[in-house]
Amino acid sequence: MKPTLIFGTPVVEVDIPEIPQEEHDALLNEQFVLQGMPDANYQRTEDTYILNKYPILNKWINEKLSEYGKEIMACDHPLRITQSWCIRHKPGKVQRLFAHYHANSIVSGVYYVAAPPGTENIRYHRPKDSGTLTLTWETNGQTADKPWLYDFTEFTVKTGRLVLYPSHLSHSVDGIIPMQTTRQSLAFNVWFDGPFGNAEKLFELK
Repeated sequence: MKPTLIFGTPVVEVDIPEIPQEEHDALLNEQFVLQGMPDANYQRTEDTYILNKYPILNKWINEKLSEYGKEIMACDHPLRITQSWCIRHKPGKVQRLFAHYHANSIVSGVYYVAAPPGTENIRYHRPKDSGTLTLTWETNGQTADKPWLYDFTEFTVKTGRLVLYPSHLSHSVDGIIPMQTTRQSLAFNVWFDGPFGNAEKLFELK
């Protein structure tokens, strides 16, 4: 029996060429602020438009974003990055981020500035419709080739990897023990550049 999978969620991974060393070093030395309590396990950059300072990386990400729009979204309308920021987990901290999605954005992305071997992966969660009945049952263990049964899917992270995904897709980092490495990612949100839609068909948005 072979199922037909419908309404898939496109998540794209791309490994980029090395960015100039000066840009990479500057990203690692950005100014960070603690999130939450003093013992919080991660920090965020003060600058929330950080890609504007890194022209080579910005250009490369925008090229891949344009490809995502044309090839994945079948959309020729230009896209633009709105906000961008870095998240850092320092050595000795649990690499953890609660499950969340990105509001006021159509596509989001994450570029891994520092993700040495052993870094906690990113986990994407199954979208749940509030009107859908949720059932749980004991499986027979034969689930490896049945992704439609998964509650989440993990993507391996590594330095220099870019991941693009729909902004509504909930995601998290679910480490449980302190790590002795630095995990730093650069996240960003995306919107259409200028008015989009179709005025004649009554779905234009300016």
